[in-house]
Amino acid sequence: MSHYLPFIISSLIGLLSLNLILKKETGVSFLLKLFLGAGLGFALCANIVFLSLMAFHRFNKPFVITTNLLLLLILTAINLRTLRIKLSFEKKHLIDTGMILTIGLLLIPVWQQAGYYIYGGWDAWSVWNLKAKFIFLGGHSWERIFSPLLWRSSPHYPLLLPLMNVWGWAFLKEASFLGPLLNSFIFTFLLSGLFFFGLKDLTKSNLGIIPLSFMLTLHIFQASAYSQYCDLFMAYYLVAAYFTILSAKKRNSAQFALLSGIMLGILSFTKNEGLIAAIFLLALAMPFLRTNGKKLLEQSLIKSLFYGAAIGFTPTIIFSFIYAPKNITFINGLFSLTNPVSLTRIQNLVSLYSIEFFSPVVSLFRSLPSAAGNLIPGKWSLFWVVIIVVTLFGWKRLFRKDNLLYPSFLLLYGIFVTFYYFINTYFEIGWWVSVTLYRIIFSILPVFIFWFFYSLWKED
Repeated sequence: MSHYLPFIISSLIGLLSLNLILKKETGVSFLLKLFLGAGLGFALCANIVFLSLMAFHRFNKPFVITTNLLLLLILTAINLRTLRIKLSFEKKHLIDTGMILTIGLLLIPVWQQAGYYIYGGWDAWSVWNLKAKFIFLGGHSWERIFSPLLWRSSPHYPLLLPLMNVWGWAFLKEASFLGPLLNSFIFTFLLSGLFFFGLKDLTKSNLGIIPLSFMLTLHIFQASAYSQYCDLFMAYYLVAAYFTILSAKKRNSAQFALLSGIMLGILSFTKNEGLIAAIFLLALAMPFLRTNGKKLLEQSLIKSLFYGAAIGFTPTIIFSFIYAPKNITFINGLFSLTNPVSLTRIQNLVSLYSIEFFSPVVSLFRSLPSAAGNLIPGKWSLFWVVIIVVTLFGWKRLFRKDNLLYPSFLLLYGIFVTFYYFINTYFEIGWWVSVTLYRIIFSILPVFIFWFFYSLWKED
């Protein structure tokens, strides 16, 4: 039971917090609040661990547990004053229950495979879980995670995932492998639920289970989900931020605008790529929310967005200016005499991108039965083939003027990633791209699919 207490407490704190933020909003389903609120709660609890590090210069278990329980009691008391529970069972509840069960069934292979991979992938035990153990077991020496000697652990990366893992161990005496494993599985479930119920909220359709099923059965998705990497958590908060921005505009809701700013701030604390993504989305959200045509309403949405961002970005700002060391795995090839950029680097980068992004054709042939009758799946199976075919028929809806928030973000983010690959000559480009590009794609894949089908199915 001690393994599950942090997850229960986090979910309740998040749900009650979200209920207060959205108390003036109607028509938001309980399940959507649950899947969105749980992610908010996990981040809140992780930041209480961060507060412990700042206040006591170590992980103070009694402080963290007491603060979380006190917060839960306060939120419960506040919510009870306004909480209205309507006990009824309708056909839509039966459908929603069926969808949750479907998601659960789809995640069985992920849980089974995770059981054979309990310590996660390379970056799990050498970066994220290692940092969590330093914080949990290191006492006042926890700041050694920033030592240049641990450069392979990316000391400059934000700490949201390690802090979540530490919170997962808060009721234990040891740093059990089950904590990070449960974290990854639960966030895969939360991501799936948020994807489906968020898409349903915006499109009024249950068909979101189709692309979700396709995504969850991709081997590359499953492997990335149980690897215990931060890319999964970045993917969740990307979907959460994008969904809340869309909801703020659709509902003309200052409450959702506030929530979107908070989610963008949480996204920025996942990893450096998450920080860049959060900055781009925050910048693009301003003109996107200004297109409502009512000046006072636009000002309210923008103000709420920035109020939320001021709250959400605070841990990232504190970490960046007080704790984060210089990135020692960066060499600016534009100015370096020993490791300059070169034409060969560009050629290699283009070749590697071609292999990854034009793999739909390769995947198509690999997915066909071989001469021996065996089915040999490609890296992304037929996923990109389906996306390309559908795009050819639905491009007008995908790239409408009022739907350019995500395409603009994807363009900016893609340019940034490519430019960073190009100028950072610390790593050999072939190895670097081969071990990181698929993870970058994985982190933006759920929000890409969300945008794709939202664009096709949304009501005009």
